[in-house]
Amino acid sequence: MTTVPTTPLPTFSGARWTYLVLCSLLVLCILAQVFLAGMGALVSPSFYGLHKTFGDWFGLLILPMAIAAFVGRLPRSITLATVGLFGLYALQYVFFELGATASFLRAFHVVNALVIFWSATRLAQAVWHLLRARA
Repeated sequence: MTTVPTTPLPTFSGARWTYLVLCSLLVLCILAQVFLAGMGALVSPSFYGLHKTFGDWFGLLILPMAIAAFVGRLPRSITLATVGLFGLYALQYVFFELGATASFLRAFHVVNALVIFWSATRLAQAVWHLLRARA
């Protein structure tokens, strides 16, 4: 579990606010993804196409998050966790594709989505606390 630094940050607040907005948007996109997956499972399989297409795009938010973390000189733990978030996003494809040969691996697609959601939420909270400590 990551501890949240409480020391105020010097400058670069624009990049930090950008990071917070992008991270919060990522959390909302993950919630929308879960909704679309639920619609595909419980309403109509046709929603899986939208789930896949949306998933292909919203993960790209992580790249500008990493840039904002670097430019905003966020703590190393947050910057590295953001890079790790991109790795978790990439694993979504691995788990789904490996499921073609070992179907039980597809279940990790869902578990990993929860880990991504939790991680993105914790990152947003950490940056929020850093910005509030500075105010």
